[in-house]
This record gives sequence, C-alpha cells and structure tokens, in this order.
Amino acid sequence: MFFVQGSKTDCQAKTGLTADSPFCKLTDVPLDAPKITIRLMASGTAPGGLAVPQDMVVAIIKETQAVPEINGQDIIGTPVSVNANARLYLSSIKLRFGQGSIVKCAGGSLWAHDSFWDGNGINAARAIDASACKVFVHRSRIVRCGAAMQLANSELRIENSFIVDNGALTAQHPAFNFLTNAKAHITYSTIARNQVVNSVSTFNCVGNGQDIVVRNSAVVGVAKLTNCNDMDPRLEFENGRFEEVGDTNAVTTVMGQWFNAPIQDVYTPKNGGNVDPLEDMATWAEGDPLFDFTGMAAIPTDEPSFAGARQPL
Repeated sequence: MFFVQGSKTDCQAKTGLTADSPFCKLTDVPLDAPKITIRLMASGTAPGGLAVPQDMVVAIIKETQAVPEINGQDIIGTPVSVNANARLYLSSIKLRFGQGSIVKCAGGSLWAHDSFWDGNGINAARAIDASACKVFVHRSRIVRCGAAMQLANSELRIENSFIVDNGALTAQHPAFNFLTNAKAHITYSTIARNQVVNSVSTFNCVGNGQDIVVRNSAVVGVAKLTNCNDMDPRLEFENGRFEEVGDTNAVTTVMGQWFNAPIQDVYTPKNGGNVDPLEDMATWAEGDPLFDFTGMAAIPTDEPSFAGARQPL
C-alpha cells in the first residue's frame, strides 16, 4: 500500500509508505507487484496521471474525508488508462479534464464506486472510453463532461448513478456512444439534461450488435433521445420514467416537475405532493441494488419504488 498527495515540495525524500511521507505523483508508485493499493490524499496540486500496466490490479481510494482529485488539465493525453487484462478500482475519487478521454480502458476492466467525473461543459473529453473492456459504475456522478462514455465491444453496468449535463460545443457524440457489440445494463439511475450532439441527445448507436437495457431509471432528453432503435431495436426501456421533449426549456420544465432543486448535482425526486411523477415507476428485481445513490436509503424489494438514482428524503 502506498500514499500519494500532489505536491512539489521535498518529493525526492518521500517514501510513500505513510500518510506523513506521501509520494508527490501517482507515477512515483512502484508498480512492481500484481496488486497495488494507492491511498490518494486531497491536495491543491494535481498528482498527475497513471497507466495501469497489463495484468496488474490497482485500487485508488481516498485516504481522508476530503475528496482527492485526479486532474488531467496539464496532461497531454489521457490521465488514467487501463491496459490489457488489468483492473482499476476507483473509490471516492474526483476526475477532471483530459484530451480525448479522462479514463481509457483497453482490454481490461474498470470499477468505479462513489466517484465523480466533473467537467466544465467546455472540455470535450469523454469521462470513459472503453474498448473490449468491462465497466462498472456504481453510486457515481458523471457531470458536465464532453460525453459520459464511448464503448466498443465492451460490457457496461451502471447503478445508482447520475449522468447529467454532459455535452460541449466540440463534443463528437452525445452522452452515450455505443459502438459495435456494446452491451449495457443501466438501472436505478438519473440521466438528464445532456446536450444534443449530431441530432441525438442521449443514446447514440454506431455499427451493430448493441444490446442496451435501461430500467428503473429517470431519463429526460431532447428529441431525439436515441437513434439506437431506428433500424432495429437495440435499446430497451423497462419500467422507470422516460421523457423526450422538444427543446432544453422543456427539459428544465420536466426536471422541475420530477425533482427537487439539485444539491451538488444530486437530484432527489419530489415526494408528498398530489402527483409524484417518479413514484411507483420502478420495480426491483434480483440483481438490482438494495440501496440508492446515498447508500443509506433502502430500495423496496417487495413493492414499487421511485425511479432514478435517489429515493426520496
């Protein structure tokens, strides 16, 4: 196990073995064992990026209460990459900015829990770019990135997550870009306010062989919400609530009807009024999460529940 905290002070003297002597960069960590745990500490100085070598397992987790950040603004290329047969676990990490993508996975697997991709609505980088990769996103937020993700020959599972406000003027595709043989299962998530790119606001399909299921989720997008069913059905909506509207003003109206005002990009469904649009719209099934985005509110397993990433307060 190694400790890392971005710094430019006395880096050569640090051992990385304790929180009192953390490495200054992620690249300082010796990747000379099959499994490595990196305890990342918050800092005003970015700790650089990391490439997980072939066949290795790396976990990056936060060390203190403050959320640490991997910021690729000054990195040429992709800040975090996962190579063939490698695995990367992210827990409670914030990731920002990149060229092309923030996390790139090629032939390996990516597991992200309680993590936060936070863009600025200008940088066009994808949060995740996966090719022949397994991706699991759990209780996370992907917000204001150029796009949420692109997948080719990959498998994706998303639970209890927010995919909101993605899109940039120079983005190449909308929030989700499913290339050939992309498989995805998205459940109990909130997907909304993503920008229209190439006439599609949320789910884009290129090539063939996609198999996408979106269930128990709250989805709001501008028409076209998806082109994945233009020729043959490759995307299936199950339960949940899905709204395709004419423009961004209409999206704002629907969001105000479905949710309370967001707090730190977390939308909580309205509850207790005469009409609660997301109430009883989701039906739990074996394999679905037992708790919502917060990890504290239980999702009913024996009766209908609220659609989306968050159960009501």
